[in-house]
Amino acid sequence: MILITEDDSISQAILKKLLSTNNYKYELASNGQEAIDKSKAQKFDVILMDILMPKKDGFTASEEIRASNDNPNFNTPIIAVTSESYQDNRERFEQCGINDFLPKPVRKESLLKKIDQWKGK
Repeated sequence: MILITEDDSISQAILKKLLSTNNYKYELASNGQEAIDKSKAQKFDVILMDILMPKKDGFTASEEIRASNDNPNFNTPIIAVTSESYQDNRERFEQCGINDFLPKPVRKESLLKKIDQWKGK
């Protein structure tokens, strides 16, 4: 199961389609707070995390998921899916516990490769 954390409806639709056509099951969170809440309730294989979102951004949500080893997703791989520059934010990604980066617009091959790389780790 993959948690998609994305506030933009078009990006949500793209990710849902790419995952469902490749037989991945997913849950959707529309903002960082929702991702935190869902991460406390269910174990995921991978978390896809947008960075710029309302209520709580992806940096804050990732930090909060990593803050408590009682969270079933404390060690779950988090992949930032964002238009933010990796080079400009690399240190912050690492500090927040984000494991990897996938630039927008998302390409099917890149998405599937990242998921397969991290799933089950």
